[in-house]
Parts: sequence; C-alpha cells; structure tokens
Amino acid sequence: MFQGEGWSVALEEGEIEDFLGTYGFHIEDHSSAQELEERYFKNREGEIVGRINATHSLATAVKE
Repeated sequence: MFQGEGWSVALEEGEIEDFLGTYGFHIEDHSSAQELEERYFKNREGEIVGRINATHSLATAVKE
C-alpha cells in the first residue's frame, strides 16, 4: 500500500482461507508482518532495520 492509497480489501484474522476458498484457491503460505520483517528486513548483524504495519500480511495461494 502506498502513502495515501485507500484500502481495497481488508480481512480479519483467520478469514483469508474462507475468502480465497470461495474462489477456488488454497493457501500455500501466509506470513504475518513480524515474519516478513524477520525474513526481509534484517541486516547482517541480525537486527531488524525496517518495519511493516502490523495489520499487513502476505499470502501465497494456488488455484485448485
């Protein structure tokens, strides 16, 4: 989401599987903001150097 960009879709915790299932998808991976920070925003010393809004997550889904 870019600065000033409005929300287009927002799901509550635990709703993503049902939402995507309605369209024939299943979740391959679902990472929270904290997991994404650990994965992508650590420097060589292991310190987190960037933050993600805690309401965001990233899901990878596959069409059944």
